[in-house]
Amino acid sequence: MNIDISIIIPTLNEKENINELVKRIRESLNDIKYEIIFVDDGSKDGTIEEIEKLEIKYKNIKIIERGYRKGLSSAFLDGVKHSNGKYIVLMDADLQHPPELLRKMYEKALEGYDLVIASRYIKGSKIENWNIIREFISKTAIFIAYIFLPETLKVKDPLSGYFLIKKDLLNNFKISDPFSYKVLLDILVKVNYNKLIEIPYTFKERKHGKSKLGKRIIFSYLKQVFLLFNISQFIKFYLVGLSGIVINLLSLYLLIFYFPFYISSFLAILISIIWNFILNDLFVFKIKKRKLLERFLLFFGGRGLLSKPVQYLSALLFYYIFGINYLISQLIAIFIAAIINWVFTKGIVYGK
Repeated sequence: MNIDISIIIPTLNEKENINELVKRIRESLNDIKYEIIFVDDGSKDGTIEEIEKLEIKYKNIKIIERGYRKGLSSAFLDGVKHSNGKYIVLMDADLQHPPELLRKMYEKALEGYDLVIASRYIKGSKIENWNIIREFISKTAIFIAYIFLPETLKVKDPLSGYFLIKKDLLNNFKISDPFSYKVLLDILVKVNYNKLIEIPYTFKERKHGKSKLGKRIIFSYLKQVFLLFNISQFIKFYLVGLSGIVINLLSLYLLIFYFPFYISSFLAILISIIWNFILNDLFVFKIKKRKLLERFLLFFGGRGLLSKPVQYLSALLFYYIFGINYLISQLIAIFIAAIINWVFTKGIVYGK
């Protein structure tokens, strides 16, 4: 029998949630061919026995027992290996991810989207009963992803744990760390998808059991970002930027003999931007989904309309408002502009 959706659900001591979860999945996908794959990492509360009862009752449920903690990301991959569906869904067992959304996610896949993300941060979404600390941690984690992994820039909720993806895209997919918790982060960085969409949902409060958010998950996330961060590309990007400074100064030195300063300075900046673009296009960024002219216009616009004005205003702010030494103010402003250049160039100009 052909399967439309394989739903992978990692479990660890989720006995009280299993029956309601399966019931609601069945109601949501009653006329769709699907399978549920539970991947258990050594539950001791009767979760396995509860799933085994359902496995006997329903033929489209199976369980993979791994005996001890091997990590959520590796649980996802083990589930994929045992799946038969055209599309793969990852969701939690704690009922914070509403099963009623599965149908809509599948409908979006049928419209041609390779990756459908249930988002907590787009219009129409809602998070129930989060305190300010939990919200701060979540927003900070997303900000970190945007800075170090600009591939995530187009997604409002790159840390969502609830998504659907076309299985064919996972053929050569490898995770950065088997113990990482944010599988979607690896997918956004590594998988060559074409169309992506986010759909809103209400992130529910956990009914039973304990939240697994803690120091271990926070450190695991930072480790995952570090492993996904392309440091060699980052270094190349900034070496090109340094060479651009040399080209800028050299051009200014030569042009000043023929033109007044205000023209020479403008032309030197223009030459350095063209220089930076050529080197980045040839040696730094391999993936090029946009045409050459479009890449250049975005590159030029990002610097001329975004990073340079920010650099200028930042320098004024630190010098006039905070009274910081003018050289240090300029240096801080250059650093801020450099971060903007990195995020914009990698995430937008050469983004997916």
